[in-house]
Amino acid sequence: MTPKAGIATTIKGCPASILDEFIRYHQSIGFAYFIFFLDDPSEEAPLVWPAANVQFVKTDRDLYNQWQSVNRPGLLKYIETDIIARQILNLEVAFRIFRDLDVKWAVHIDVDEIFYSIRWDNVIDHFIELDYNNIYSVNYPNFEAIPEKINIESYYRDVTLFKRNSSLLTDYQIDALKVYRTENPGRQYFNFYGNGKPAGNILGNIFPVGPHHFSNSMRIKSDSNVVILHYPVCGLQYFIDKYKILGSFPDTWLGQHEIAASLPFHVLSRDTIGATNMDEVIGLYKNNVMLDPEQIAYLLDKGILVRLRDVADRLKTLV
Repeated sequence: MTPKAGIATTIKGCPASILDEFIRYHQSIGFAYFIFFLDDPSEEAPLVWPAANVQFVKTDRDLYNQWQSVNRPGLLKYIETDIIARQILNLEVAFRIFRDLDVKWAVHIDVDEIFYSIRWDNVIDHFIELDYNNIYSVNYPNFEAIPEKINIESYYRDVTLFKRNSSLLTDYQIDALKVYRTENPGRQYFNFYGNGKPAGNILGNIFPVGPHHFSNSMRIKSDSNVVILHYPVCGLQYFIDKYKILGSFPDTWLGQHEIAASLPFHVLSRDTIGATNMDEVIGLYKNNVMLDPEQIAYLLDKGILVRLRDVADRLKTLV
């Protein structure tokens, strides 16, 4: 029997237009079901996609009760302060829902991400191949998008430039990247995570270890296969909105891991936007999120950046 695949994610304050494009794109490449957990208890399910294969789950007493019977009860003490805890708990609930729907493969990505394959036009063919090779859980490398203008309406349609994951760079490209970073001291290559996103055969013994890994994961390292296109803060207003929604989040993940140690830009953005000095916010965005034309030309020439128009082109064909 042909396997079904679904996407589960946690959202908060997502524009209806972005949500619509996210669903349309992923449905067009073969995903059958979508589960969106509404992280804000006061948020109502948007009327953007009234279809049986799209489910919105409110953060209410019923969801809290489901969280009580998960594999990671230690996470419950972080549910009020830590989005990662809620994401993991939501994934466990999503796996149960998917199993009832006979969904075999579950993917966890956010609504600023695209599951992208150069090789397969229909992702089910990819999952069939994983089944054939007895692979139960994978972790896909992510590319990080680079906005080339400040004002962006739809990052899926307007952004086509990406930083390739460092795990996929050749020795020559790594040396070229070192030169770039030497000439641009203090600037990170990726502003956000670089450890990929997961998919798993949830009819087996698979459970979420975190937002980026399911149990028994192996890393897929070929960018001719599947990658996750990550569009973080593409557009100044999306940047501001993201950190207003996140608010004054803790300095650690799950009370243990210092966020600034691995993602200094994430903490700097929180503090800068929290101070509401617009000149500083714009400066931070221009100097850290965007690249100047000379930087882009150098990194494109070395193959460190890549221009991908497939997502934008596909969305133009979907009505």
